[in-house]
Amino acid sequence: MSDYQTRVSAEGVAGVGGWFMSLATTAMAAYDTLTQGFTELGAAWGGDAPGSAFWSVYESAATQAMDNVLQVPYQIKDVAARVVTTSHGYAATEEHNAQATPGVWA
Repeated sequence: MSDYQTRVSAEGVAGVGGWFMSLATTAMAAYDTLTQGFTELGAAWGGDAPGSAFWSVYESAATQAMDNVLQVPYQIKDVAARVVTTSHGYAATEEHNAQATPGVWA
């Protein structure tokens, strides 16, 4: 048996979940700012034949990249939800253990 004990602060873990939610909000704002900036640029390579030819080659990859960037805030929110759920699990387990073993730690 180990002499070490692991203690988890359910409130601390839940706080990390809140931090992730804040990060997701920041990521979404960054995405919005980025897409707004691209929109304002218009045809960055020009609307002439060479510019249109350039864009036609890279448009699909650029669109895919932006779609991938858009997923970042949603993935961070998912992590946040899982962290908060885990913190509730810790708290529930501790409560159950305390009720199941009254006086053991006294």
